[in-house]
Amino acid sequence: MLLLDEPFEGLSPAIIPEIGRSIFEITRLGHSILIAESNIHHVPEYTTRLYVIERGEIIFSGHPSEVQKDPATLRVIGGIP
Repeated sequence: MLLLDEPFEGLSPAIIPEIGRSIFEITRLGHSILIAESNIHHVPEYTTRLYVIERGEIIFSGHPSEVQKDPATLRVIGGIP
């Protein structure tokens, strides 16, 4: 398993897609990757499981598409004002 902590932090926006593609290629080789990311907009679209942690507590666990159905979690991650 590859563990990445904020892999997109501080990078030029121009390089972020290339890094994302590289991470995806690693998953295609059959490796699991755990990414700790504070910016929901940097979570790759190929993510299969998402956990949202607020103040040390998991407040959401599921497929990333399911987070859109949870208004409380969306408020925490900045999905709605």
